[in-house]
Amino acid sequence: MEKVVIVKCPEYDEALLKEHIRNAFSYFGGIEEIVRPGDKVLLKPNLLVKDLPGSGINTQPFFVKAVADIVKTADGMPFVGDSPAFGSVRQVAEGCGLLRLMERDNIPIVSQRSWRMSLFLSLRS
Repeated sequence: MEKVVIVKCPEYDEALLKEHIRNAFSYFGGIEEIVRPGDKVLLKPNLLVKDLPGSGINTQPFFVKAVADIVKTADGMPFVGDSPAFGSVRQVAEGCGLLRLMERDNIPIVSQRSWRMSLFLSLRS
């Protein structure tokens, strides 16, 4: 059976976000039951267009940062990826404030467009 967890968080306070996200992971036995040391973990927020944080168009950067920090507690290696509708993933991440947060912790941001090509090429090889 599939599990889905929805946890209400009243604001984007960093400590409060982490507490609620850890609580959500607890329904699955904790982050350590999902992420093993050395696992590469894709965080796939919605990065649609270059817009200011809080506009509601893109996933809130502090939420992505909180999840990345929790993945790191299990010795996982988080990275962020998406394929924005307009502009590059780097441009959109910079515009919404995500790039600054990820660069500060050396968390890579990659384009899913390049994955598709890499996957296609590896399948053909």
